[in-house]
Amino acid sequence: MDLAFTALTYICVRMCEHEESFNKLHVYLHNLRRTNLHTHTHIKTNLMDRFQSCFLAIGWVVHAFINCFLSVIFIGSVHLRGNYLKTMFVVVTKDGNNLNFPIAFGTAVENNLVSCTWFLMRLKESLGQGREATFISNMDDVISSCVDNVFTNSYHGYTWSLTIVLTPYAQMVLQRRMQKSIGWQATQIPQQISSPLPTNVYPVSDFKTTFVVDLNGHTCSCGKWRSLGITCGHAIAVHVIQTCMN
Repeated sequence: MDLAFTALTYICVRMCEHEESFNKLHVYLHNLRRTNLHTHTHIKTNLMDRFQSCFLAIGWVVHAFINCFLSVIFIGSVHLRGNYLKTMFVVVTKDGNNLNFPIAFGTAVENNLVSCTWFLMRLKESLGQGREATFISNMDDVISSCVDNVFTNSYHGYTWSLTIVLTPYAQMVLQRRMQKSIGWQATQIPQQISSPLPTNVYPVSDFKTTFVVDLNGHTCSCGKWRSLGITCGHAIAVHVIQTCMN
């Protein structure tokens, strides 16, 4: 019993040594490149040299995808439970038996447009210049709004389960976004500031980041309004402010 408790305690302590794991990450990726030809690995840090994102694509896996598979890529992100990492990016395709064939992975401390765009740029580099593909992603995923900006000549579709945007689903999304947007601050851009649509462009702050909503263009810099076709929380905040003013 004491031996089992000691072993469990040791494992818990080792699992919590995140700083040591991050310090060894570049060594692990270096050895992957050394033992697997044409493997692509990248680590992104901030100005304080703190970890932000990483990317991994094994060389022979990318080679197999380019030469043996249809150019159809399924891409998405999942939430990670932990003190430091919050998001894991996953890129897969389907083999002849309709089974998942992983192509690339990535992690990030935040799931936002910056981290998603960085991951997609690394994916584009690993696939090679001029290599285009068909992308399929979850409509409600942040990364789906970045695909068109990075792979400009590729076709981008969505998972079938979410392409049927029926009234109950749209209502659920709107209700969720309305609840989330309570308390957000929206201010109209003054006339003296240069803007193509000065009376319908609003900066909206959600206490962490400021996004720009264009009511005439039905767009928001968060990307969700365009990707789903359903008003995002930032646009809802603008409508609330307009209603109060009127």
